[in-house]
Amino acid sequence: MAKIPAVAWSAFVSGLLTLGIRIWRQQQLYLKRLHKYEYELQQYKRQLIAYQERENQHKRKVAESQKPENIKKYRYKLIREIMSKAVPNDGINITDEQNILNSELGRYLNKLFSNKIYTDVTINNPNSYIPYQLDIAYIDQSLHLYIDIEIDESYNDEAGEPVYEDVLTYDNKRHQLFLDKGWLVIRFAEEQVIRQPESCCKVIANVINKVTGIAIPKQLNQMENLQKYPS
Repeated sequence: MAKIPAVAWSAFVSGLLTLGIRIWRQQQLYLKRLHKYEYELQQYKRQLIAYQERENQHKRKVAESQKPENIKKYRYKLIREIMSKAVPNDGINITDEQNILNSELGRYLNKLFSNKIYTDVTINNPNSYIPYQLDIAYIDQSLHLYIDIEIDESYNDEAGEPVYEDVLTYDNKRHQLFLDKGWLVIRFAEEQVIRQPESCCKVIANVINKVTGIAIPKQLNQMENLQKYPS
């Protein structure tokens, strides 16, 4: 049997060593990649758990916020923020005219909303030197609550139009000005005020209840709802 030259053996051994080194390096690289993958997988799992916990916390908060009592609290908070920006009346116009307060509606208002009803309040008209005179004002400075209670003029029964010219345009501008100043505006027809003064008070009490949570006076709970006129 022929002998393998030493050079050949040397080359063979060298090749085996080179191959072994390459295999070892590939294995080390594989292990390194495997460790990196396992580390990233663990990181991902921890992030997923953290995300799921945040998601569950968010769901709990949403569920809590959707409870009727919390919705009500949040609603009142927003309303109070809006009310805090309301602009008070500009002045007082002292007059001897007390027809409204001496009317049945006026007596009910003073009885139900003591010390909060005014008939001599004015708000400056930006388009005239003559200020707007409010029919009735409900003012609760402790709550920063301002309500303009308007009694609309009579309408012509045949034509179905206001008695006075341009009263609609005038009232619309007046109405919008009060809204811009953060006032609430409640409008009644004269016929409603005359026929159903207590029901008008119930409307006012309902509005106050909705924006402040103040309970409606007990004597109004059984009162019939305000009717529209003409029927």
